[in-house]
Amino acid sequence: MSSDIIIRSAETSDKDVLHLFFKKNLIIHRHLDWRQPLDWIGHSPFLMIEKGGQIQSLLICPSDIEDVYWIRIFATLLTIPVEECFRMLFSEALKEIQSFSKNPLIASIAYPMWMRNLLEKNGWEICQEVVQMRWNRRNGIQLDGLKENDFMIRKMFAPDLPSVTQIDQICFEKIWQHSGDSIERAFEQSAYSTVAEMAGKIAGFQISTAMKNHAHIARLAVLPEFRRMNIGICLINDVLENFRRHRAREITVNTQQQNYKSLGLYKKLGFEMTSDGFPIYRYRI
Repeated sequence: MSSDIIIRSAETSDKDVLHLFFKKNLIIHRHLDWRQPLDWIGHSPFLMIEKGGQIQSLLICPSDIEDVYWIRIFATLLTIPVEECFRMLFSEALKEIQSFSKNPLIASIAYPMWMRNLLEKNGWEICQEVVQMRWNRRNGIQLDGLKENDFMIRKMFAPDLPSVTQIDQICFEKIWQHSGDSIERAFEQSAYSTVAEMAGKIAGFQISTAMKNHAHIARLAVLPEFRRMNIGICLINDVLENFRRHRAREITVNTQQQNYKSLGLYKKLGFEMTSDGFPIYRYRI
């Protein structure tokens, strides 16, 4: 690229030009995120390459959980070198991240092959594989016979969110944890969210999304002390019944390839592996 470019952080005053940028023909990578790209303005790193006052490329890589940084967006115009833009932006982002955190965990989902190649060329390594499963109602255990033992499943409400956030951060490894803000956004954007309550305490939860005829179990967790009580099975059973009543044609869930307990639970309930999935890359400093 030419020398008359600048790299700078996005500011609130950039919202209009950023809206215009995202309407252009772009090569773009997006994270699975409850926030829209511009919601990250004010969070660092949110870096842009400009030439002649025009945005050429940007990288959004802020932290939601302390010391964990996901690439939320990488986008560049079709007319400029993708690898060079990424290298320049990530180099600056890394400086910012290291100024914030002594031991950061920097990660990226990679759907398209071009993103995988880009990460590997710049020193990233695969640390996990995510697989997608799809429910086949003809398989699995007889769901109608399941009973809730001393717990109840009910709709999730806003006052439940602090407890849900705490469960999320207890049950998931750090790379997958969500902040309270993200859990709140997930709840607000969900199609169906429930909690399992036992003796007045929330023992587990699920958050699911839906679009047209496709439903997706986005988040599911049960506190360790309440496991082996069919709570997870009953939460999923309730989700399946809900979306079956709403005539969803497809119900899916993502989980880690090495999470054998999760895989076993979903297979027991009639979920089958699909060919869809994606790697998780990590940049080791």
